[in-house]
Amino acid sequence: MRLFSKLDSRLGTDAVWGWSFARYAATVLAFLTFVFDVAGLNSRTWLWAVVALISFTESCALVYVARKTFLKQALETKPRAWLNLSVIAFVGAAHNLTDSTLASWLGIGPPPVVSYQLIAGGQMGFYILLFYGITVGARVEHFRLLDALNLTTSQLTQITEKSSDRLAAAEEDLAEEARQALLPKLAQLQSLADSKLSSVNSVSQFRSVLNEHVRPFTRDMQNRALNLSGLAEAVTAGVRKHPRSYLGQGVPFRNFLLPGAITILTASSAWAIAYLVMGQPEAGKLGFAALLNYPLVWLARRLTPKHWSISDGAATIIIVLLGITISVIPLSAGFSDAHPGDPHWLLWMIPIVFIGELLILAEGIGLDHYRGLMRERVEVNNTEIRRQLTLFEQKLWLARRKWQFTIHGSVQGALTAALVRLSRADSDTQEALSLVQADVQRAIDALVDPTIETVDLQDAAKQLAESWEGVCEVSVSFGEGVLQPLNDNLDTASCVNEVMKEVVNNAVRYSNAKGIRFRISREGEKSVAIESVNDSEIRVSEIGTGVGTELLDELTAEWSVRNVTSGLVLFKATVPIG
Repeated sequence: MRLFSKLDSRLGTDAVWGWSFARYAATVLAFLTFVFDVAGLNSRTWLWAVVALISFTESCALVYVARKTFLKQALETKPRAWLNLSVIAFVGAAHNLTDSTLASWLGIGPPPVVSYQLIAGGQMGFYILLFYGITVGARVEHFRLLDALNLTTSQLTQITEKSSDRLAAAEEDLAEEARQALLPKLAQLQSLADSKLSSVNSVSQFRSVLNEHVRPFTRDMQNRALNLSGLAEAVTAGVRKHPRSYLGQGVPFRNFLLPGAITILTASSAWAIAYLVMGQPEAGKLGFAALLNYPLVWLARRLTPKHWSISDGAATIIIVLLGITISVIPLSAGFSDAHPGDPHWLLWMIPIVFIGELLILAEGIGLDHYRGLMRERVEVNNTEIRRQLTLFEQKLWLARRKWQFTIHGSVQGALTAALVRLSRADSDTQEALSLVQADVQRAIDALVDPTIETVDLQDAAKQLAESWEGVCEVSVSFGEGVLQPLNDNLDTASCVNEVMKEVVNNAVRYSNAKGIRFRISREGEKSVAIESVNDSEIRVSEIGTGVGTELLDELTAEWSVRNVTSGLVLFKATVPIG
């Protein structure tokens, strides 16, 4: 079934009828004309070129008519390799009959035997398309996957190289935006405190800065920072690099030894060559003789170790020797039945064709193996890209939060303290003014050099439980080996803490939860898993989207929430470790 599926994908679409196949078919037909007509009939004349050109033009016209009438439409719904093979067999039969008829009219070939020409031409067209699919079709699939691999590799490389610079630029943009918006206002307040103006005017000015500048800027900070992402938007695909051969490449040699496929392929081609050279019934004898090679190939496969792999050169040599070996029996049968006057030497095409078929088959198997490895690498790359982008979003979020805390906590807190001092009865004393000046300077210092908040996850878990005491019972447990990497990476610890806060908030808000249990554990070397269970009174589908889900999207590689029973909600998330 797998073989038929591959044939459908490579030969069963309209895309196979392109210039690539036309060039391939023209090359093969030119070679066959030289071997069987020019050399085989000992008819060396330029008229064969005319015959070949007319016959090939006819073949192209027949394919064009078939595509325009029924073929293209039939292949749109479902790949059908058998239909394309049937069409090319018909076209090949017509080509061969036209070729032999023209040659006879021009006096460079014998009169055509219609049945012989139709059968020989049909099998010729069949094999041309079949081998095109095995070789060219396999390479087309290979290059398509190679492009995907190069693209993901390029994305990953660019993300890795640019993330630090982009993050530094993003943080600088946040800092510059905050300083440009607030430092001039703080300088005005500082001058106001130094000038010892009336307390009424000072209170009004301080309140104006707080209400019209500091607080609105804090609220607006999140939306401004979100526009700084888009790290992997513009990437370029890498340059195609591929080996000259896929016979080796770590492929177990046993994979090349397929008794059924090799026997059917070689027996049918032995029959075809014998039919062209000798006709029936001799062709049937050679085809049957080639079938006797099945036990030989089967034995070779059984004797070959499962994981034995060799170089390209060694694999090629062994395959050539195998092709020569399995051609001995049909060659013996052919020469034993040869009649005087037959072009016996054409039977030596059998080992050449056998070797070519085995090499082509091995190339296709090698490509399949290599593509399997590339698919794994593409998936690994995609996983790492998602991880790196999540880490980048985490850092952006942490940078935004740092400035939110700086402005909301340090700046706003200092100005609020100054405002309270100015509102008191003794605000005009030197001591009070000095304290106000110190408050304003503290706000300025916070903007110029903000402090970085650190998180101890165990302490944060205790604080989380205490903050919800009496409303929702929160418990947090840590798996083996998870605290050390979190303690070593404060960014990740901060993200895990924020995710837990958001989960508890949602559980109480949407589910009216009375209890929630967290489990923090390792998930591989590069991730931390967060899992929680809480009692619920509503269905998960009733929960809407908003800022909370955006936060989870930013801080986690993936997350999910679902009702496990009628009264329990399960939350799962994966947080990458930077």
